[in-house]
Amino acid sequence: MAEMNKQEERLKNIERDVEEMNEDLEAIQKDVRDIRAKLFPSLDRLGIDDLIQQLVGAVGFVFPLLFTDEIWHLAASISLGRAIFLIVLTLFFGYIFIGRARLGNIAEQNVIGIPLRLITVALIAYGSTFIIIYIYGLQAYYHLDMLTYFKAMSVFGTFSVIGAIAVDMLG
Repeated sequence: MAEMNKQEERLKNIERDVEEMNEDLEAIQKDVRDIRAKLFPSLDRLGIDDLIQQLVGAVGFVFPLLFTDEIWHLAASISLGRAIFLIVLTLFFGYIFIGRARLGNIAEQNVIGIPLRLITVALIAYGSTFIIIYIYGLQAYYHLDMLTYFKAMSVFGTFSVIGAIAVDMLG
């Protein structure tokens, strides 16, 4: 009988030790998950929140400039070649900033070699600028023909793209 009590006591001690080891193991597993999350954070994929941030940045940066005469005169005075160059240069710098700077925790998503964020930034920035000019009737106010409208889009688009990228990267 005494031998059986000893064995039961040892069995209870073993069970208690196993429970403690299980608790320790769970704590270690949690610590490993936390360390892994810090070392290898999940990458931010382009989502609706990013598109809204891009829109806020694009509109926020360009909106005040759309109502200044100096920039409209600048846009009207540049040549078509400069306007095209300005768009290409803006998109090139956007590509470098988004595609090569590796700022933040952004997943690399490409469409035919072009960063998806650059595509969305360009569409949102130039599109929102176009829409704001149209909604406020600025094309009529400044008597814009198609060529001057395009040149204005190239000038204003630079600020809009910069704003969209900045807010997207910070957000």
